[in-house]
Amino acid sequence: MTTVYLHIGTPKTGSSSLQGFLFSHRDKLLRQGVLYPQSGIPDRGSTICFAHHNLTWSFTKDINKHYDKKAGDWEDIEKEINELHQKPEKVILSAESLYDLLAPEKISLIKNYLKGYDTKIIVYLRNQYEYFRSYYCLRIKVGYSKSFRQFILEHKEQGNYYKMLSPWAEAFGKENIIVIPYDKRGVINEFLAKTNIDIDLETNGDKDIDKITERRNVTPDYKALKLMRFINKTVPANRITQKVRVAIQQFYKTESRKPDSQLFNTIAQIPDFLINSDFMTETERVEIMKLFDESNQKVAQEYMGLLDWKLT
Repeated sequence: MTTVYLHIGTPKTGSSSLQGFLFSHRDKLLRQGVLYPQSGIPDRGSTICFAHHNLTWSFTKDINKHYDKKAGDWEDIEKEINELHQKPEKVILSAESLYDLLAPEKISLIKNYLKGYDTKIIVYLRNQYEYFRSYYCLRIKVGYSKSFRQFILEHKEQGNYYKMLSPWAEAFGKENIIVIPYDKRGVINEFLAKTNIDIDLETNGDKDIDKITERRNVTPDYKALKLMRFINKTVPANRITQKVRVAIQQFYKTESRKPDSQLFNTIAQIPDFLINSDFMTETERVEIMKLFDESNQKVAQEYMGLLDWKLT
């Protein structure tokens, strides 16, 4: 029976880099009996996307403006598998949007779509403070203006990993949930190890695939992000200023893609007493992590077989 590895994120745990790697090596993977389907990957125009987000959006396609009919969804995944000359040993689907955008009641529908396969759910879990901080930075880039503390309060449930994983465990069984602690230096290597995939790459002898793979969506200096939040907060969102806000956001994105932005380097030199280099003090960070201690221990014990575990 074909095994489907369904990677559901979480967001901000190296998903884009993993997806880019899997997509760019589709041919090599397929020769080893591993399919990373083209179906389900939407056309995002100028935005590069290698994730199967259309699978998430298909559940709300009547009202979701992001849904791309031409990209296909769950039925098209099945067609792509069946059209292969030889049925693949493994199929990999990846969309971190399944973690934070999918209504829990839809998970049973995914179970039904994949009923003919041995399905494993793969999820990377990150220290909640780091998770929220990285997610917060992403939101700032698109106009968010509230404080970091307010952002955490609004999205607190996403940090309760035990609660978020429970509907997946109910549908697929806890034994089929693979939890991987996030380490930005080993996302791809860990994924290949957990899925038992050995891909031969021309790496000049370097077997550390994460080291030689381009990282995507890298967060720039926090001082630059604080300035961006200040602009978001002070420039009102209305029809008159919308073009200005979009232009600023686009300029920011362009700078953030540069490996050595002179602008960001200059901002980083601003003294800490004027702009602090983080969003919270160490004491506040510890307080935030205490909110999720019980949830994290339950995940460790029930999904990982560990009696004591801390996300670092």
